[in-house]
Amino acid sequence: MAKSLSRFFIRKQDEKNEIATLFFRVQNKKHKVDMLFSSQIRVNVAEWKEALSCPEKWMRHQRANFNLHDSLNRIELVVKSEVEGMSFDKSHVEAEILAIANPKKAEAIMKAKREEEERQREEERIKEEQERLIKEGIDAERAKIWNFIDRFCNEIKSGARLNGHDRYAPGTVKAWNSFRKLYDLFDRKHCYTWYDVDRAFVTKFLNFMEKKDYMVTAQNKYLVDLRAIISYAYADGIHDNDRALQYFAKKKIEEKDKAIEIYLTEAELQALYEMPLSGKQEEVRDIFLVGCYTCQRVSDYNDIDKDCFTTTAKGTPVIRLIQKKTHNEVKIPIMNPNLKAICEKYDFNLPYVVDVILNRYIKEIL
Repeated sequence: MAKSLSRFFIRKQDEKNEIATLFFRVQNKKHKVDMLFSSQIRVNVAEWKEALSCPEKWMRHQRANFNLHDSLNRIELVVKSEVEGMSFDKSHVEAEILAIANPKKAEAIMKAKREEEERQREEERIKEEQERLIKEGIDAERAKIWNFIDRFCNEIKSGARLNGHDRYAPGTVKAWNSFRKLYDLFDRKHCYTWYDVDRAFVTKFLNFMEKKDYMVTAQNKYLVDLRAIISYAYADGIHDNDRALQYFAKKKIEEKDKAIEIYLTEAELQALYEMPLSGKQEEVRDIFLVGCYTCQRVSDYNDIDKDCFTTTAKGTPVIRLIQKKTHNEVKIPIMNPNLKAICEKYDFNLPYVVDVILNRYIKEIL
């Protein structure tokens, strides 16, 4: 009889309680649904069971509890509509039931849900804004010429960037560091970007070097360096200013701009060899003379040792070594006995003097 009077029932485990929640079952073959739902409505167990005992009592119960049965009827209509619809969503059905059974609670839940969705949208907006600002910051840093020059010089020194398949030679690393120092002076605030490179920018760079009294040959050298940096950055995808390389042209070297050739005669070299010196000055003088007698780079003649001295098949005394920059093997004829005398003086273990110190001391000595 209970089933015929109402689809709502009290579960067996709740029948001993004074107050219990009404449940109902939803079945539908179309959507393969067979679920138990809570009506979210609680009733007096004894009164509910008494009402279901006969139709008359059920009618009296309906008249005495109009709001209760009105809510139950509305729940039935909502569930029927959901079951007969195109699809069946359990969570949506439960939300509809709660809206009928407990409007205040349903509204509170909906309000909390809306607030949570709003909070999530705000978090997403903030996140997107932060990502945009970060990207703009990264793009702004990538656009600065100084940042690439600084990283480029550090990478060729550490070996992170190679010249083909080989590491950059120490002399090349040093030359690029010289350019870095010059550009740092030119762009003190490190504000120029790849998109600032135009004819006016190149002119400004040249004017800067002129004010610093750089010779035209040096200006051309650093102009080539700047063009190369722009080309490297373009190849690395750092910028897309494909017009930047069009603004570079070497300055014409006039006769007045050519460097005066300075050299020492054999008599002056001999006078330098015989000059009474001691300490660091003596070492610098000796290393300088080895460079003059061998016509090699500092990086090469600094490494001359006893094994480098040999003779050719015809008996000509020579120094044999592998040049660091070019990796070429060279045979240097010993044209002046002072060369071997200096090497013997140090037991063929020449003191190492960096070129900066050598240049500073030799100017004072000469």
